[in-house]
Amino acid sequence: MVNPVWNVPPETPIELKSLPSSAKHQLGRFQKWALLALLMLPVALMVLGVHPLRLIIVFIAGGTILYFVQMVFNVFLLAESEGKDALIDAKTIARRLDRSQLPRYAAMVPLYKETSVVDDLIRNLAALDYPQEKLKIILLLEADDTPMVEHVQSRVLPPNFHLLLVPPSQPRTKPKAMNIGLQHVDAEYLVVYDAEDCPDPDQLLKVVAAFQTLPSNVACVQGLLTHHNPRENMLTRFFASEYSSWFRLYLPGLARHDWLFILGGTSNHFKVSVLREVGGWDPFNVTEDADLGVRLVRAGYQIKTVKTNTWEEANGHLWSWIKQRSRWIKGYMQTYLAHMRDPFALLRELGWQRFFVFQMMFGVAALTNLLNPLFWVLTAVYFLTRSTFIESLFPGPILYLGALAMLAGNFLAIYISLTGAFVQREYGTIKWMLLTPAYWFLMSIAAWRALNQLIFNPHYWDKTMHGSAKSGQKSMAGAGD
Repeated sequence: MVNPVWNVPPETPIELKSLPSSAKHQLGRFQKWALLALLMLPVALMVLGVHPLRLIIVFIAGGTILYFVQMVFNVFLLAESEGKDALIDAKTIARRLDRSQLPRYAAMVPLYKETSVVDDLIRNLAALDYPQEKLKIILLLEADDTPMVEHVQSRVLPPNFHLLLVPPSQPRTKPKAMNIGLQHVDAEYLVVYDAEDCPDPDQLLKVVAAFQTLPSNVACVQGLLTHHNPRENMLTRFFASEYSSWFRLYLPGLARHDWLFILGGTSNHFKVSVLREVGGWDPFNVTEDADLGVRLVRAGYQIKTVKTNTWEEANGHLWSWIKQRSRWIKGYMQTYLAHMRDPFALLRELGWQRFFVFQMMFGVAALTNLLNPLFWVLTAVYFLTRSTFIESLFPGPILYLGALAMLAGNFLAIYISLTGAFVQREYGTIKWMLLTPAYWFLMSIAAWRALNQLIFNPHYWDKTMHGSAKSGQKSMAGAGD
C-alpha cells in the first residue's frame, strides 16, 4: 500500500507568524543593560567602600530567601493538589459519543533516528480507537535522515498514515518540524506524540468528550505520561516517580486554579484554530511545549488535564538523562528570558498570581538548581571544619531561615518522590525515594550544562535516544484505565 509522501520545498517558512516572545534572540535590549548593571553593581559598591564580605552575605541571604519562598510555594501547590481530583474523567461520556459525528483529528509525530521504536509506534497509533477516515496521522521525517526514511517507506502502513519529509534547515529542532507539519493539518483537533509513545486506545475519544464538556476558552487538554519501565534501574525509578508527581499532582493543581500550565512535549491535544492563532511553536525554543503553554495563557486560553495515559520509556542511561534534562532546563531558561523581555506586559496579561507562578516555575526553579552546589559545598565544609568564616556568612535570621529551608525542603522533596511512587503503585520503589537528594545532585549538573549551552549553543537540540529499555515498549493490549 502506498501512502502519501509530502516533500516540503526548502523555502517553506518555518514560522506561521512572528513571535515577539521567540527564543531566537536570547536577550532584549533592556535585559542586556540590566545584566550589565547587575554585573557592575558589586564592583561599584566595592569602589564606594562596601566590604566584599557584606556583598557575599547579601548574596547568600538572597539565595536563602529564594529557597524558602520556593519551599512555601511547593507546599501550597502540593496541598492544593493532593486529595483533590483535578483530572477530567471523560470515560463515560466518551462511550456515548456518536461516532458518525466525531470531528476530524490529526496526530503528528516528529521522528529523527528512531528506527528502533518506529515499528512499535506505528502499531500503537494504528490501534487508536477512532474512525480511520477522520484521523490523519502525520509522521514528520527529516529528509536527510535516509535510514529512517527508507525504514518507514519499506513498511506497509494503514491508509490514514502520511509521511512528511522536512527539508534540512536551521534550527534543527522538533518545533520547527511541527510548524511545517501544522500547515498540512486539516482537522479540528491535533495531538502531538513522541516516537516511543503508546497512548490509551480510547484517548482521542476521551479528549473529544472532554472538550465538549469544557468551556470554549480551553485550548488544550494534556494527557498523563506514564512509564512502562520504572523498575529497570535507580534512574528510571526516580524518573518515573518524578513524572508521576508532576502529572498527577502539580499539573492538575495548576490547571485547577487556571494558573500557568507547563505542557509536556507529548500527548497534548490542541484546538487547531487556536494553535494557529498563537503562531504555532517557537522553532528556536528547545522546550517548545512549556513556552507554548505560557503563550496560550497569555492569549486568554486555559489548559486542562484529562485522565488518559500515554506510556513512555523512562530514561535509564545517565549521560542520556543529563543531556535530556539539560535541554529541558535550557528551554526553561529560554522561555523565562523570552517572556521577561517586557515584564510589565507579561504582568498585565497574566495577572499577579500567574506572574508569580511564572517566576517560580521558570526563573526560581532554574536558579536554585544552579545555586544548589554552592550551598551544598558551604554546608559540607562547615560541618567538616566548623569554619568561623562560613559562620560569619550566615547571620542569625538567615541561618535559621536557611536551616528551615534545607531541612523542610529536603523532607518535602523526598515526600513528593514517595507520593509519586505511591500514586503509580510502584510500592517497591518507595524505599528508594529516600535517596532523592542524590537525584537533585544530578539535576544541578544538568542545570550547569544547560547554562553553558544557553550561552554558547542556545538552539542546539540534544537528541534523546529511545528504544533501549530492557522491558521493551508497552503493548496496546495492556494500555487503558
